[in-house]
Amino acid sequence: MTYPIYENKKSNLTPDNMFFEFDCGDLWVRKDVCFQDDLDACFDKSIEPSISDLSNEIEKFQWKMTYTIPYPEQIDGLKLNQNYKIKEGNNYYTCPIIFNNKKLTILNDLMLNSPETIIDLINKFKNVEIIRFEINTMSGDGTLELLEDDDEYFKVQLNNPKWWTSLSPYDDKTGIEDLKKIKKGINPKIKFDYEDVSDEDISMLKKERLI
Repeated sequence: MTYPIYENKKSNLTPDNMFFEFDCGDLWVRKDVCFQDDLDACFDKSIEPSISDLSNEIEKFQWKMTYTIPYPEQIDGLKLNQNYKIKEGNNYYTCPIIFNNKKLTILNDLMLNSPETIIDLINKFKNVEIIRFEINTMSGDGTLELLEDDDEYFKVQLNNPKWWTSLSPYDDKTGIEDLKKIKKGINPKIKFDYEDVSDEDISMLKKERLI
């Protein structure tokens, strides 16, 4: 089976409340999963084509990617990629884009797209007042959030060495220049906000007029 799978029966494509859901499979059963590849597949094949012809009218939006993730005790003694009994506590998800109440939340990983792509994306949403850039973390009904480092667990314990997530949209000169281009291409009244930003980075971002 090829993942991600677009769950069209769980999705909604009306601009006043758009919702996309993708089944991204299991991080133990699938072979060497790369989050960025899953993200790009969802965005390129479904998200971008679905909203490309829309004008600035999306009022509410959520893009959800679901994974099942085992705990260490569930895979003890299993062969690599062997199926195991999935329980309620194995269900997790991440949302690369959420738009509600004029606030647009974007995962840092999406900022690896071209500034022009991000500008086109932002301009599809109605009356955006603030954009918050966030680090990818999994949410769910289990205890995975107790881990100190999700990515390390996925890469090492679940044997997905290609898995990685972006920590910051401004971690180098190229990222900063891209943010400047985005800032120029959208409504100048829109404010930027960043998750887990240091005092030093706040000073830098203020100097670059990116906060």
